[in-house]
Amino acid sequence: MRRCTVPLTDVRASDAYQRLANTLRPFGSVLVAFSGGVDSSVLLQAAHEVLEGDVHAITIAYPYVQQECVDRAVYFTSLRHISHDVIVRDFPPDVRQNPYDRCYLCKRDMVRAMHNVATARGCTLVDGTNADELEEYRPGLRALEEADVKSPLAEAGLGKQDVRYLARRLAPEVAAVPSSPCLLTRLPYDTPVDDEMLARLEEAELYMRETVGVSKVRVRVHGDVARIEVAPEERHLFFSGSVMDDVDEVFRRLGFGHVALDLKGYQHGSFDDEPT
Repeated sequence: MRRCTVPLTDVRASDAYQRLANTLRPFGSVLVAFSGGVDSSVLLQAAHEVLEGDVHAITIAYPYVQQECVDRAVYFTSLRHISHDVIVRDFPPDVRQNPYDRCYLCKRDMVRAMHNVATARGCTLVDGTNADELEEYRPGLRALEEADVKSPLAEAGLGKQDVRYLARRLAPEVAAVPSSPCLLTRLPYDTPVDDEMLARLEEAELYMRETVGVSKVRVRVHGDVARIEVAPEERHLFFSGSVMDDVDEVFRRLGFGHVALDLKGYQHGSFDDEPT
């Protein structure tokens, strides 16, 4: 048995770890839907320890998944010598039009592809949904329920704070990584998506993180307008004429006609309000 990496003196962490371990043990062998984010990284590392290595990871690389996320996932598993399949997949049917139920359609396609691998390996398919997300508006959860995908973090009653706390011990290299939903969330619903636009968005956000120095950023598209959202505490990074000039120049080079900073700052799901 691999030794628990959570200090036993840390009561809250060890309790969370044991709850997760008790949830994982009955599965025997699992295939973890792995995005490289905090939740799935904690789940993968815990499963790797609890199930003594009888665990595999799988990542589906759609055109709208940032390459940085895929690279992070590959790096994570390579460090731990965990079996990892990366499957490059094109747009699922109807998703290219960015419909309101895109998350459900994408997740359904993803789960079907993963189930084929899980069946071939004789594993139970599990994902990193946490307990808090069950209370949020997440249409993709319906696809998980339909396919009977197991969510050990949620089943163990672990919420976002529990997972972040465990991540500092189980997956320290991703513990501070902000959430990174797919690039389709930067576009209004019912907007046809082309690969060029996705590439522009990915390059724009990468520039913002690496050059401007923001940790959390979303570049939302409104026609030829790029609306930049950053964490409220990082808005001051723009209070410089040279920074604003540089950002404007780069974004216009990427093809945006106008560039704007959202004064309210980052807002979760700017385009995701439920229909009325």
